[in-house]
Amino acid sequence: MAGFVIFIFGAVIVGAGAMLSPAYPTRQPRIGMAGALAVALVMGGAVFYGTAFGWDTLAVDYMMFVLVVGIFLGGTLSYGQKRAEERGEELLDADQGWPGLWDLVGLLGVFVVFAVVMLAVRPAHADLWAVAAGQIMADDGLYATPVGPGAPVLAAYLSGQLGENPYDTLTAIAVVIAGLLVWMGYDFGAELRGKTVGRWAALGAALLALLLLLSGQIALLMAALWLSVMLLATLRYTQTPNRVDLVAAALMWGAASLALPGALFAGVLVWVFGAMQTRRAEFIFGVPLLMTAATLPTLLVWLG
Repeated sequence: MAGFVIFIFGAVIVGAGAMLSPAYPTRQPRIGMAGALAVALVMGGAVFYGTAFGWDTLAVDYMMFVLVVGIFLGGTLSYGQKRAEERGEELLDADQGWPGLWDLVGLLGVFVVFAVVMLAVRPAHADLWAVAAGQIMADDGLYATPVGPGAPVLAAYLSGQLGENPYDTLTAIAVVIAGLLVWMGYDFGAELRGKTVGRWAALGAALLALLLLLSGQIALLMAALWLSVMLLATLRYTQTPNRVDLVAAALMWGAASLALPGALFAGVLVWVFGAMQTRRAEFIFGVPLLMTAATLPTLLVWLG
């Protein structure tokens, strides 16, 4: 059932975000941002491998394994504390900036609300994604869908591993991505202006996510999530240049493009904005080069 897939996929991604967030050099742990990074890395790696060498569910398994091992070997749960100790500070749990109880209840509650909505209402256009995911599974090769391979690849993997049909897995993907978009809105506002702004940004993101859910725009949901991460990473880089943000901006540009080809051009606008603000050669040349390298097999398919 779709509810089971939502729980499994959501728990894995939110859990990964919670463990990864202390390692990312934001002002406070950003679970939504880290969760978006995690699912983008898994999806992007699977699409890269599938396009270049042929579809294989092991590619996603490998990406998940690398992500989990990297989280634990990197000691991300204590990384924020380690950075504070290096500055001679004692960082108490209450001071680390995790979402408060009511913020956490609200953000997790959004996933429940979206799940109920998606289980009760069959969104328009979702059959297109189910067909694409089914084609990947039937042909054992990456289906060259004209609307972006991101959602179909994740759906094909989850369908195969959990024994569910493509439509239910697409429902789960849509719910989790929509919930992450809301959490990313909270993180975006909180990182730039504090948690009060973050709550208002989360509300706006919730309305946008609900609209996209009801219209079945799964690819647009994914693109919006990763472009928002790209924008935040770019803004952070323009304020305090950090190569982690540079790499994140490039990879999220690529992930958004794999989800929705039109996002490639939206990412250009974010990149141009960042280039004009920072005027640093490493950003101007590094971001498009990294993005191209991360999506090269798919770009070659589109161009060919």
